[in-house]
Amino acid sequence: MSSGLIGLVGRQGVGKSSALIALADRLPGTMHLPKEKVLFKWRSPPQLYDVFFDLGNPSHKEFLALYSRKLADELPRLRVHWREMYKQDRIEHFEQNIEKCIERGGPLIGLKAQVAWAESVLGKRVVSKLRQEIWFLMVSWKKVVLIDTPDYPKTDKRRLNRDLNEIHWFWNSLMSQGRNATIVIAVQKEMPKDHFFLDKMQVVELKPLSTEQILKAYMKQFGTFEPFTEDAVKLLAQMSRGVFRRFLRYIYMTLENRDGTTEITEEDVRNSVSEQQLLLDNEEELAKIFPKSDESRLQAIKVMQFLETHSTNQKELAESVGISEYALSRILDKLELHHKIRRERRGLEKIIRIEPY
Repeated sequence: MSSGLIGLVGRQGVGKSSALIALADRLPGTMHLPKEKVLFKWRSPPQLYDVFFDLGNPSHKEFLALYSRKLADELPRLRVHWREMYKQDRIEHFEQNIEKCIERGGPLIGLKAQVAWAESVLGKRVVSKLRQEIWFLMVSWKKVVLIDTPDYPKTDKRRLNRDLNEIHWFWNSLMSQGRNATIVIAVQKEMPKDHFFLDKMQVVELKPLSTEQILKAYMKQFGTFEPFTEDAVKLLAQMSRGVFRRFLRYIYMTLENRDGTTEITEEDVRNSVSEQQLLLDNEEELAKIFPKSDESRLQAIKVMQFLETHSTNQKELAESVGISEYALSRILDKLELHHKIRRERRGLEKIIRIEPY
């Protein structure tokens, strides 16, 4: 699309940042034209206007070139206030260095040192205004703007709403200038659904990975399941419920708990990744299903973990997880209502199985 507002929505840890990076690399018509697109992590102003000073940002050099030229334009205006000739010489030296570093591909380290000197001359108030001006100028030129919002704790609703309000202001500013840009914003799925700005977006949900996709990614990276068994890696993937960040965390926890040089099995995984850890990672989701009972949430984790590797009837499930059939029935009813498990009739009995995520 030539213009639009898209919300890339996904659960915390599902890979929104990686998806934006992959998207930036694959955008049609912009792959070989880096000036056509920009990707950055959203921060609250004034820190936002420093994001391109990070060497890790792909637009770092472009921003530094624009900003340096702006500093060079500002410095001569201050000459009338200077009596020391060496400062005038420094201005000319600074202007020459800009050309060497930008036009002729010179080292950025030298240019950054010159920028630091120029900023010390101009002062904080002027520098802050210039950084904001160049930041907005550079971003407003782009055809595609990719914004990665941070992950927010569920207790910090004010910061979340403040950032959405500021992004909305930025979007309005672009629209008021007639800019024809497509903006993609990575949005945490746990964010409140009632913010007015979310209604303006075309929402695309980033789904959790399937177990098969995680296993494929693991094999692509390492070429082998060692030191794990294949079933152990599969269990780690199932425990993560398709969230790759959790998968990596559980691998690390299992390796940390490893004893000796023997192959790591499913039993080793279960001993390393505790039910409390699984409950913590699924707290947000389970709190919506069982809002008033910590015990029910822990029981639900036990049920879902058992069903990851077994499909069985209710009586056998109750015996396996150590929950009374009466309490289990209530747990299963709510899990089925929220599409976490399903009951299927097989002959004369009902079989309970986990729902694919």
